Amino acid sequence: SRFPIVASQVYELPRCRSWIDRRILLRAELSTAWGPLQMFSTHTARGDGCQVDRVGDIVRERRGTGPSVLAGDFNMPDTSKELTRLRDDGGFVDAFRLANPKGEGPTVYQRIHAPEATVSRRVDFIWLLNGEESSVTVRSSRIVLDRPGQLSDGSVLWPSDHYGVLADVEIV
Repeated sequence: SRFPIVASQVYELPRCRSWIDRRILLRAELSTAWGPLQMFSTHTARGDGCQVDRVGDIVRERRGTGPSVLAGDFNMPDTSKELTRLRDDGGFVDAFRLANPKGEGPTVYQRIHAPEATVSRRVDFIWLLNGEESSVTVRSSRIVLDRPGQLSDGSVLWPSDHYGVLADVEIV
């Protein structure tokens, strides 16, 4: 971060679907010119809705004066009941969807040696939650790291099996 990290915490997520699949939520509080900013990152297990519910609870419990940003691989589409609940009941805003209401924005299942794009689902998100005294506005959001590089032998290599999501936001 270009801003100082003044606090951090790791939260272990419940193992509702598979007791051997350990997952976490990481929190870092940044000191910014606009005040405190809570950053959260997670990678929830496929189909484990209770992990997503717990992530939403933790972010809301840690809500402070400044906004919160929750980013990660949620392993489920934005139409899932858990992510719909996060948005509709939890007050979270999907940065990509707000900036691209009709954009598909798939982010996953890229075969890293394939010569063409193979992504088919959007499971990687940046969620925003306003703070008690300041809010966050999405200026733009787009998919990044969605082009392969070319190796010396002429073959291609994609950066990851996931594309990235980038959001330009303004804190007011």
